[in-house]
Amino acid sequence: MSSNQQDGATVLITVDIRSKSPDTATVAEKIGVKKTAIDQNYGVVLIDPVRKRYAVKVDAIAFERRTRTHADISGPYSDPTFGTMRK
Repeated sequence: MSSNQQDGATVLITVDIRSKSPDTATVAEKIGVKKTAIDQNYGVVLIDPVRKRYAVKVDAIAFERRTRTHADISGPYSDPTFGTMRK
């Protein structure tokens, strides 16, 4: 998803990728969506260095229509907003 497509719904997914520091194009190819379906502002976030598992935000419609399924892809997950707590 490009940074100017902010009104579209996104889903959070995880994907295991063995390559070192994958970019959005690598992730898009792995999950079977166009690179523009990946939220560029969120990026590719390493969440488990042992499993080499990364989180990405993907356009919800593109993810639903993706061309590939794979055991290394899981989700969608909810993506709650986190912030500081005020007293």
